[in-house]
Amino acid sequence: MDMQTIKQVSQSLISSSSSDEDKRIKPLDDESYKRIKKEVFLVVDSEMNTVYQINEHLTWAAQKHDVITKLLPPLKRKINKKYKVTGAEIIKILQRRHRSRHRVNNIGNQGPRAVINDSRRKLKNTAMNDKKKRRRRAVDFMMQGGNKYIKRYPKKDLSKILNNSGYHSEE
Repeated sequence: MDMQTIKQVSQSLISSSSSDEDKRIKPLDDESYKRIKKEVFLVVDSEMNTVYQINEHLTWAAQKHDVITKLLPPLKRKINKKYKVTGAEIIKILQRRHRSRHRVNNIGNQGPRAVINDSRRKLKNTAMNDKKKRRRRAVDFMMQGGNKYIKRYPKKDLSKILNNSGYHSEE
């Protein structure tokens, strides 16, 4: 098979062929995406494990053709029994998972110092996200309680302040 034929096959598998199917499939909201992602990973890790395994040592480009031709058709059939999802969305889910695992694999290949630095980065990000969540919870509590100082500010301004990690109060 030449490259042009491979591209045509992958595009035909990704895009749906019937217009009726396009009408049924709607863009995924966050909650639906999480449910479908969980289901895709469950099926890929258990039932489709013998069909094709995505290799975290290889790049996505190196194995994209195999994923589209070997893994996608049976996976799409299995997932579409429960959810209506396009092949492109399934590919996107698989590619994001591969990107994460490939990145972790590459960091591990760089040596122990890179692993330690990545661990520090993750801890710092987690601490910052926890701090932002605590701030939001505190402001929500104060707004519900009718705090006179919080009421001075519009909600839009408060959300900008909470999202800006560089913001410091005047005192």
